[in-house]
Amino acid sequence: MSQVKTVKSNSSHRAYDFVVPRDGNIREALAMANDRKDTLKRFTIFVEKGVHVSPCQGMTKGGDGQDYPDPRLHLRAPRVSIIGEDRDQTIITNTCPPPTWDNGFGQANPLEGIGNGDVLILEREAHDCYFQDITIKSGMADKTGRNIALHDRSNHTICNNVCLWGYQDTYVSNNQHGVFYFKGGVIRGRTDYICGKGDVLFDQVTFQQCGTGGYICAPSVPLEYGYVMDHCTIKCETPDVTYYMGRPWGSATPTAYWLHTTVDKETITHDKRGYNGWADMGSKGWPARFAEYDTRLVDGTVLNLEGRRNAYTDMDGNVHPNNPILTPEEANAITHEKVLHHWKPTIKL
Repeated sequence: MSQVKTVKSNSSHRAYDFVVPRDGNIREALAMANDRKDTLKRFTIFVEKGVHVSPCQGMTKGGDGQDYPDPRLHLRAPRVSIIGEDRDQTIITNTCPPPTWDNGFGQANPLEGIGNGDVLILEREAHDCYFQDITIKSGMADKTGRNIALHDRSNHTICNNVCLWGYQDTYVSNNQHGVFYFKGGVIRGRTDYICGKGDVLFDQVTFQQCGTGGYICAPSVPLEYGYVMDHCTIKCETPDVTYYMGRPWGSATPTAYWLHTTVDKETITHDKRGYNGWADMGSKGWPARFAEYDTRLVDGTVLNLEGRRNAYTDMDGNVHPNNPILTPEEANAITHEKVLHHWKPTIKL
């Protein structure tokens, strides 16, 4: 099993290249990381406790055609570590305009959408970056569109005890050839709040589900394994929460596996056809495979997965079968080493 080495913070901060104080500017820290000449050496940023609202820089066009201050942060350099003083008390967020635009689905933020108003975007060059003990929270309100906290176009990113907070598309893995690793932490949302490409291992992550009738994952094109959730927990934010485990973003490509999952209550949604567990995006797509193994309640009760969705019908009426239950042999074959393609996610200052 892969291990992440925890970097211990120290009050002197002497081990860090940049310290963001309580009243500091995270944009300045990223600019220094991006502009450094020696990118072979790791650049470390320590962020003190506090709510760090990133100032906008430049202008960007909204979905309504109007210009707005650009709230996005960009990390364009490799081997950068961003370490918070305390996960729940060290928050990076952004400033977005109010939801004044009707995008066809109701009142929305004019900067909603992947790549438009994201808090932090890791560009392709920003490989081998590391995040620890920090919260990245969208500045957009719930139910106002796709509000991305972390948009990752890079490769070999590690998130160790990180909280990503949004509502829709909270985390986007946007590199089909990328491999990404989450250890512990919390990801919060309602709709497709982990979505995208590549192979991602979520190891002991808590998925905090809000709202009703939501969807946790929406994988697209995998490198090989897609999204693998191992020994994760699904936590309902409020008593009325209902959800699907996921839905396919694409045709015949998406793969998602939930292994040894703990749910705080059995509130998985059943659709009008009697399917449960897995949903679709209309008739636009179907998975290569969506499956589970050993899903349990908090008290250890093993859930009956027999009713999980086992077929998808496309717009031409073709039926695509899905085997939603992994055998013990199949589950045991999905190892961390295989999902990570033998990359060992460790970190050193």
